[in-house]
Formats: sequence, structure tokens, C-alpha cells
Amino acid sequence: MQDFKNEQARLDWDDLRIILAVARTGSLNQAALALGSSHPTIFRRVRTIEKKLAVALFERKRSGYVPTAAASDIIVVAQQIEQAKTWKKGLLQQMFV
Repeated sequence: MQDFKNEQARLDWDDLRIILAVARTGSLNQAALALGSSHPTIFRRVRTIEKKLAVALFERKRSGYVPTAAASDIIVVAQQIEQAKTWKKGLLQQMFV
């Protein structure tokens, strides 16, 4: 598992959402559509995140974007955060219905 404890390597939720979307779709275009963004923006953000972490997150193949081992570690954590956010939202909705 990668060690991303460097302060400058911290990712916010928007960064994690982009990584998840690219991993799930295998495509910058499809990730952009899923996030309501554009291909150039997603491309730029992926590059910025990779530079921040000093690691490649995706292998660019003919078949699409494939997560590297480093991205896979991040994706696991991002999915857990996503599930917690969904659970919290559902709980709040139940409380105020």
C-alpha cells in the first residue's frame, strides 16, 4: 500500500470522486459526463492529482484507463468514504422525514 502521508499529497472529496469516476468508467469522457464536467477538466485534474502524489494513477491503454496499484489503494478508501457519506445522508433523511 502506498504511503500518502505527505501534507501536500492530501486529496479532497472532489479528487476522490474524479479518481472513482475514471476507474469506474475507464474513460475521461464518461467520467466527465458522470460528474457533469468536461474531458479537458477531468484530464487536467487527473494529471494534477498524479503530480501531487508523485505517482501514476492510471495506465492509459487502448481499451481505456486502467487503475494502477496506487490508484487501487485510493479507490478502496474512496469507496468507503462514499459509502459512509451515503449512509449518513440516508440517516439524516430518515430523521427529518
